Amino acid sequence: MHYCFELLTPETIYDAAAFVRQHEYRCIDLAEQLRLCLYPDYAPRYKKAAAVYACPQRQTCPQPQKICCGVLLFSMYGLLFHCIDTGIPEETVLAFGRFFLSEDFPYTELHAVAGIREHTLLFEQVMSETAHIRLDAAVDYYLMQCAKPCTDTFFQTAESKLNTVLSIERATENDLTELFPLQLDYEHTEVAYEGRPINPAVCKLSLRARLTTEYIYKVSADGRIVAKAGTNAQGFHWFQIGGVYTLPAYRNRGLAAAAVAHLINTHSAEAHGFALFVKTANTAALRVYEKLGFEQCGLFRMSYWKAGAEMKGK
Repeated sequence: MHYCFELLTPETIYDAAAFVRQHEYRCIDLAEQLRLCLYPDYAPRYKKAAAVYACPQRQTCPQPQKICCGVLLFSMYGLLFHCIDTGIPEETVLAFGRFFLSEDFPYTELHAVAGIREHTLLFEQVMSETAHIRLDAAVDYYLMQCAKPCTDTFFQTAESKLNTVLSIERATENDLTELFPLQLDYEHTEVAYEGRPINPAVCKLSLRARLTTEYIYKVSADGRIVAKAGTNAQGFHWFQIGGVYTLPAYRNRGLAAAAVAHLINTHSAEAHGFALFVKTANTAALRVYEKLGFEQCGLFRMSYWKAGAEMKGK
């Protein structure tokens, strides 16, 4: 089998989207970027994107015979997303990475690489070989998926444990001020790492935007918001869940599970499935999601790169 690499065009992006749909549970962020490019009308929303194709013949690669089997997309926010067929040889993935991460790639704008672990590691290798930019940190996660509605008992269980009346409803921009401390603590705990702290102003702007574009649900008790859960990406047919947080004084009572279950049940008609990723060291969260019906389906990895780092020899 011969493989060839091409930058995406208004015509070939549809082939890329069709491939991503087949593997959407493991690349919902990438699926969302492609969906936003295609609907309602085609408009590029990325800095660079390319596809790898399998071609039956080495000499020629006629359009009708090409089969898309991988996509790389560098978003406007400096995130490099990838979704590549796991059956492609390692040397081909490395070659695809070298094609994409060529001299014209804007390394100074790169923030992170995100995708299944085995391929993220290969792209880290390419970057180290060709650009010599500095890897700040890397975090491994369990990728988990749930393709069915959850039981409705989590909400009642949480109420009985707290012995108080709870309410769950979709948050709006009016909840920004009260939700912000929860989101900031979540990001400090789950997103930040040494050398790159969370900027509160950026966190608030991001939360404001998500309150209008994503589905965020708040759990209220004793007259205040005590927990939350929401989507952080919406692909073609899958939703990615993130930002799950409970105030310390209300933990271990099932509030996070209740919020996630409510989100899934509310939107199960819109999405074919729901996915999320959990740090491999976070065994408590892993148990919660397993109770909700999530199953492990591989390893996910995010690698963070030093913003503004210069390439050696330049």
